[in-house]
Amino acid sequence: MNEKNDISCKDKSISIWAKKHKKDIISVVAIGSATVISVVLGVKCKDLLKDNEFLKKENVRLANKCNDLLNDTNLLKKDNMRLTDLCFEKDEYFKELMADGLRHKSSLAAKHMADRKDYLKLVG
Repeated sequence: MNEKNDISCKDKSISIWAKKHKKDIISVVAIGSATVISVVLGVKCKDLLKDNEFLKKENVRLANKCNDLLNDTNLLKKDNMRLTDLCFEKDEYFKELMADGLRHKSSLAAKHMADRKDYLKLVG
């Protein structure tokens, strides 16, 4: 029976102590919670900053790659124009050659002239 009385006395004394120090207990719990939350948010913020730095570097890398691709595209456009001009020049020489061949009664020149005529009908 003494043990029961001891336990209930301890329970009562803890209860009385808790009631007397209610504000202190709430303050300690609040400060502890705020500290834990601050640490968790700090870690998350640090991770976000690392992610942000990575994204900035990736953005710069992709922007540089885009600029390189634009430069390559411009070079390809210039090459295409140069090759198109060369094709027109080659066609002019070939037309002169066909005309000269026809003046000299070349059957090969006549065949090429007929092929060119058919080609022009196809392409419009």
